[in-house]
Amino acid sequence: MLVRNIVAAAFLLAAGMFNGLMDSLQFHYSATPFAHAGRFEQRFWNPAESWKNKYRNGDPAQGEAFPGAKTVFVFATDGWHLFKFLMLKFIVLAVVVALPFSRRRDHDTVAVWAGNALLFVAFHLCFQAGFTLAYI
Repeated sequence: MLVRNIVAAAFLLAAGMFNGLMDSLQFHYSATPFAHAGRFEQRFWNPAESWKNKYRNGDPAQGEAFPGAKTVFVFATDGWHLFKFLMLKFIVLAVVVALPFSRRRDHDTVAVWAGNALLFVAFHLCFQAGFTLAYI
């Protein structure tokens, strides 16, 4: 159980970092390492330009650049959506890893819920720590 909680906490730390990277791109792009990338990479990382990647020739009037560019595959169009995709996936991984604790039959209900409450606080702190580490 301890290993499972450590793995889930590490997933939430990573999720928090991805969330911090999302906000860094959006609100402090010039302070990120991505701002110093080459021209091609700027089209992917710079939110002022990258939102156009969802559209054919960067023009919303021409429709999606490829099927799913605005929906299921939006994570492939720009850095912000890539980090959002990764953040959400790592949150889900943390839940999947930690979930078996909620189903323990060898503890009474109060102990299980108390443990879940402690895990909730601990995991939230891990997520916030990851965000703080990554947000510029």
